Amino acid sequence: MKLHLPDVTLLVVDTVCHELAALAVKDALERTRFRGVVIHTDDVAPFRRILGSADARSDDDLIYFRKIERFASVDAAMAHLWYDAPALIQTSHALIVQWDAGIVDAGLWSDAFLDYDYIGAPWGWHGDAYEVGNGGFSLRSRRLMDYVAAHRDEFPLGHPEDDVLCRRYRPQLERAGFRWAPIDLAWRFSFERTGFSGLEAHFGYHGIFNWPRVFPFAELQERTLLALANKYLNHPKHLSELLHAMKVQMADVGAVGGDVALLHRPASSA
Repeated sequence: MKLHLPDVTLLVVDTVCHELAALAVKDALERTRFRGVVIHTDDVAPFRRILGSADARSDDDLIYFRKIERFASVDAAMAHLWYDAPALIQTSHALIVQWDAGIVDAGLWSDAFLDYDYIGAPWGWHGDAYEVGNGGFSLRSRRLMDYVAAHRDEFPLGHPEDDVLCRRYRPQLERAGFRWAPIDLAWRFSFERTGFSGLEAHFGYHGIFNWPRVFPFAELQERTLLALANKYLNHPKHLSELLHAMKVQMADVGAVGGDVALLHRPASSA
């Protein structure tokens, strides 16, 4: 039985990694039934093709495509996320999933996540009270998203958007009544570059460098080939991180006499 999240909309904004973003949505729908799915993209065809699988969705999945122009920059994409995307969210929260993010173990969902206006993987390297959190796999309240969009002069977009929102603007937003999840709950919600405690300890993940941890070999190979074929992704930054992570993971498996084929995500929650 799928996890049912009637108060959550799955939100995707992507014009450069269509197939990988569609796979992230497919993975999420195999584990979770959302109130709805809103996809902002310039090309719906890859999403329709990949999400056409009967295993990925059911008649209960309400998927809405918002056709947009291709973004000229990351800042343009994030500006759309901050100022335009909130208008289509009709649930209390939106789960934002980028092309290199997704649900790891639906059984780790906690309704306590919904008590907060923002939750994402802790960064872990700032050493202060503003470690939460990463935006590539993040749960944001519609109230927070609407507020930022309505006060864009007070909250101009900066890069990276999650750091600006959760560190620069967080004190002001907390004074306005918005709440960030505590770090222990944020670790349960997701991991990125730090804090990995095993796939059975986190609801979700973010980062191409975590693919070797998250996916069995066949799925890792599929995504790697898509990344190599993508002009946006086929450059040293992304590929070097993925290659390094694969080497580390293979070394870890070999050290315990394992097999890479045994690397797998937990089954969907019953």
